[in-house]
Amino acid sequence: MVEDERLVRALMLGQPSFMKRAIAVEKAEEVLIERVLTERQERLRALVSLAREIEVLKDQQKDLPDEINSFLTELQGHPNFDSYPQPQNPRSLQKLQKLLNERLQTFNSRWETYINSVSLEKIHEAQTKYNKYYAFERELALPNLPPLKFEPIELFKREELYERFPVFVL
Repeated sequence: MVEDERLVRALMLGQPSFMKRAIAVEKAEEVLIERVLTERQERLRALVSLAREIEVLKDQQKDLPDEINSFLTELQGHPNFDSYPQPQNPRSLQKLQKLLNERLQTFNSRWETYINSVSLEKIHEAQTKYNKYYAFERELALPNLPPLKFEPIELFKREELYERFPVFVL
């Protein structure tokens, strides 16, 4: 039987286990990232009205500190941002900076606690099974292909969550 025919036959019988393992790793990461993103958006909702005030000041003054611009940029991407009205009379920049610092300190502290509590068990389980069985299952499914130099994937690190969903710089 020609190699291509064997692959077609294997695929017709169902997805080979080695492919299922790779997909399971991708899916576990997608689920984890989506869960953390959803939680972040929910927690940031409490800061949207403050961001709308800052937006008015930015339109008026144009020159805000980088930390405030960074905060505003993230909040402008929040799904509920446009549903909050812009205030007619925003507080002064000094008052907003003080309030923003207080709220971001609280947010950062709680965010770090949340990120540290996120379970990585499911993604680690999928990655461990992939690393343990992928090469073997690939060889069984496709024995006549040249051997694959298998590189195990690194286990997902909590630091990756901090990189994707950082605390705010104050």
